[in-house]
Amino acid sequence: EIKNMLCGGATVISLRSNEKDDMTTNLLPENRRPAMHSQGDWVYHQESVVNYESPFFKDLPAGTMDIDVYGDIITSYAFWADDEQLPDVTHSLAFCTGYPSNSGYIGGFKLATYKIDSGILVINSYNLLDSASPVSEKLLINMVDFATEV
Repeated sequence: EIKNMLCGGATVISLRSNEKDDMTTNLLPENRRPAMHSQGDWVYHQESVVNYESPFFKDLPAGTMDIDVYGDIITSYAFWADDEQLPDVTHSLAFCTGYPSNSGYIGGFKLATYKIDSGILVINSYNLLDSASPVSEKLLINMVDFATEV
């Protein structure tokens, strides 16, 4: 039913995503589904960055996300995408250099939008529902504003 709403022009916002819950990415056509991974944040800390032009971060600090401001909502989860899996718009991303992997780098997007027919799917890996911080409240308000203006 949600897929039909997307195809009909609705904007659907994911309020929580993690590796155990792939309902949000399953709303995308199979060839566009990004993988979700957890970027362990123990020694090599990830940096999260906000797109200055994102309507979701209107009236919020942009650029590198300050842990003192955004700490309650930042999770270790990010989406990894290649080629046609890439979102239409990336609103924020995370990366970690010096990571113990083959490339020494790990990264992905944390908040993005995909166009599906005439609708828009907002994919999010931030912890918005369990945080009562002013940042999470403002981000939720901006998401609702985005959905009503599109």
